[in-house]
Amino acid sequence: MIDLIDVTAGYGNRPIIKNFSLRLERGNFVVLIGPNGAGKSTLLRVMAGLLPIDRGVRQLDGKDYASCSRRFLSQHVTYLPQDRHLSLPYTAREIVLFGAYARHGLWGTLRESEPLRALEALKQVGAASFFDRPVTELSGGERQRVLLARTLLAGGETYLLDEPTAELDPVEEERVMHIFQELSRKGACVVMALHDLSLAARYGNQLVLLGKTGTIAAGPPAEVLAPDVLSRAYGVPLQVERSEGFIITEDKGNHPTKEEGIWE
Repeated sequence: MIDLIDVTAGYGNRPIIKNFSLRLERGNFVVLIGPNGAGKSTLLRVMAGLLPIDRGVRQLDGKDYASCSRRFLSQHVTYLPQDRHLSLPYTAREIVLFGAYARHGLWGTLRESEPLRALEALKQVGAASFFDRPVTELSGGERQRVLLARTLLAGGETYLLDEPTAELDPVEEERVMHIFQELSRKGACVVMALHDLSLAARYGNQLVLLGKTGTIAAGPPAEVLAPDVLSRAYGVPLQVERSEGFIITEDKGNHPTKEEGIWE
């Protein structure tokens, strides 16, 4: 669905992504991990078509992005940025309904069913009670759930999500991750940037580990979440424990035995 081949992109004369290649297909759940400043948000903006590339090939369904209209891109790719600033007192219902314009166009006429679909999207993320409340009265985590509902209503074949679990409590995190895991199982492609490595390991079927010098590793969680690989990316010694999931902690030199749960 999305092909990036030897792509270099950045801001001004400062490249952030260098010679990056990745193929995203239906059913993928890809999680971008790595330290701050490694290029996760930049890479998502490249995939969304919001940032021009300096070199390389960028295609959506075999079409070069440069030949795709903004409406075509918005109908196929749904993007949730990291910046969730909402300053106008729209209701949660109105914010979610903005997602429908990705399919119908800014001047399109919404179907009569769209408000009901907006309510269903809010129910999915546990935010139905916010339906008629102004978003300016909501907490950060509540606003986040409203924006996630908007993303679900927008639909599309590919979801690009920049820190979608930010400001959510653990129960809400699991709910959101499960929603997008189910979408990927039904054939959507999901790409998200996360800082929580344990969450990334539990849900992603492919991880892409970015470092300050470029891509460090890409592949299944068991391959990418290796202590030496993570330590190289984050610049500090890390150890990985694996019981029901992955727990990544800084290596203080006090190593449990393998019988105590260390995974190497």
